[in-house]
This record gives sequence, structure tokens and C-alpha cells, in this order.
Amino acid sequence: MTGDNGTLTKVQNSKIVTTEAEVEEQIKLAWNSASINNAFWSYNDEQKKNSFKMELEKLYGEDTVTVKTISTKSYYIKIENLGDFTIDNEKIIKINENINFAEDILTEGDYVYYIGPNNENILCRVLYDKNSEYGTQIITENTIEQVTLGANDITVDQQLAINTNFTLNNVTIDDNFKKSVFSYNNGVKTLNQNALKYNNYDLSYGARCAGSVPNEINSEKMLKSYSVVSTKEDGQEWSFKGEFKSEDNNYKIDVDQMKKIGIIGSNHNYILCSRKERVYSYGFSFGFRTIRYRNNQWEDYYSYFIQDNRGNPYGGDRTEYFRPVFLLYEGCILQNNEKDGKTIETAYVLDSLN
Repeated sequence: MTGDNGTLTKVQNSKIVTTEAEVEEQIKLAWNSASINNAFWSYNDEQKKNSFKMELEKLYGEDTVTVKTISTKSYYIKIENLGDFTIDNEKIIKINENINFAEDILTEGDYVYYIGPNNENILCRVLYDKNSEYGTQIITENTIEQVTLGANDITVDQQLAINTNFTLNNVTIDDNFKKSVFSYNNGVKTLNQNALKYNNYDLSYGARCAGSVPNEINSEKMLKSYSVVSTKEDGQEWSFKGEFKSEDNNYKIDVDQMKKIGIIGSNHNYILCSRKERVYSYGFSFGFRTIRYRNNQWEDYYSYFIQDNRGNPYGGDRTEYFRPVFLLYEGCILQNNEKDGKTIETAYVLDSLN
């Protein structure tokens, strides 16, 4: 069933596939034909799926094949008039029941239980459904844990931080200030890595901290040199120059969406994966944006942990709760039940075909 160049040739009318065994063999051949390409293993999940789908279409024709990614190395296949199958490391299973794909059922705001990596149930809400440009993404209903940014950030490389160079005149900074700057500049990565600890790779291909860009989770501004020249209260001139990553508007996509569907609030105030700065004539402040309950409402705010006021640089830390967002596989399914996802009591439960 392969041509001289190793790719599959389309099944001819004289060789109509009629048995389940024949279909399974053709699926396996299509998989082998796609994956034999050396470049295949450098593809992302979407590229791998499309490459596999193209080989199946050579056999069965366009518009007759549906392929969904279940996990990094497994797929759901539907071939018109021939059935539904899954393939995982060349092991093919025929599916003889209706599949409730999560992306076909979940809508914005729905309640759904996500099964964490330690088999814990995590109540979530649908932040984006499949009609968005970001695919189906769900956010935890409640905050998960606390994370510390600043001088006591456990992810800080102490030696690199202490060796960071600043240009100073009549200003003194200590190691805590340097560690705080290092933590601030690496904060987007730190927050997203904390979210990733809760990812279950049978259900979602990634996780991120709320407030990151939904389809470019580690997006951030480049390092920028900031300079402040002013006078102290005693009249002495002072100056400071250092490199900080600039503030961004990453948070707006998630925050606007959470406000729109009424899920901005949580059980605690929480941090967003988005920087905030304030630079003025006699000092500066750097930190991350947060969601705070203030004045009887939830609103976006900020949490500074690097500050200077008239030549007195200070590097502290802030410990904040956070909310992970999970990026669901398109082949993720819902447990077969009578739930409708409109209340906590009727929340859907995610599952996998694996």
C-alpha cells in the first residue's frame, strides 16, 4: 500500500477496505508513513496531527477523515462509514460507543472538574471554549497555592543575582535588592512553571498562570535600561541605572474575559502573570499585577516588591495566591453522565480516551 517514495497511495475501488482488521492495518500504515519522516519528531502536536491526517486522506479521500489529538503520542480517528478508532504507539482500538468530546460540549463559564496529576479533583470554569481563537482552556475556580516573588524566591540563582551589575551614584543596594530584580525579570517563567506542576498530560498539553497571553504563554517585554537621577532630602544628587523587563498588557485578555463571563472573583486575592511598573522623578516601583477584592468588588491592582524613594532602593518580596489555566487537548472527553455544567453540583468531569 505504499508508493516508491514510502508514502501511502490511495486505496483503489478494487481494494475496498471492508473489515475492521483492514481498517486498523491502513491506520497503522498511515501512522508509519507520517512518522518515518525525520522532521516529524520535531513537529509540534498540531503539525504531527495534520501530517498523520494527510496520510489518512490519501487512503480515504478528503472530508472523510477526522483526527483529534488525545495526548502527545495518541490520536482519535473517525473515518466516515468505517468507524471510530484510537491509536497509541501503533496500538489501535476500535471504539463502539458515542464519544462526548469536551470541546464540543463545554461553553464559557461552565463548571468542570479537572483531574490533577495526583488524581485530585480540581473544580474549574471554562475560560475559553472552542469558538475562541485560543482553543478550550479552563481556569481553577479557586486559587491553588501561594508563590513568592522577590528576595525569597526559591527559584532565584543566588550567584547570578548577586553578580548583576547596576550603575550607582551616592546609592547603596544590598543582595536582597539584586535577588528581587532577578526574580522580577524571571517572574513570568516562574509563575507559569508553578502552574505547570498541576498539569495532567492525559487531559491537557500545558498549563499557565492566569494573566499570561492565552496562545503565547511566555510572552513578555525585553530587558530595558531604566535610569533615575534626583536629589535626596538632604540635597545630595543621586542616580540609579539598571535593567528591568518593562510592564505589559498581557493580563487584559484573561481579565476582560473573566469579567465578561463573571468568574473574576475567587476565594483569595491572586497574582497575574503580567508586570507592572512605576518610574517617576524621584524613584521607581516594579512588581506584578494582581486581582484584589477592594471597595466591594474584584478589580485589577498591583503588587510591588522593588522600590526606591529618593535614593533608598529596597528589594523585598511578595507572596500571592495564583490560579492555573489548563490548555485542553481537543481529544479530551467528558465522563458519560447527565451533568450540564451550569452549577457546582452538576459540574462536568473530564476524562481521557487513553
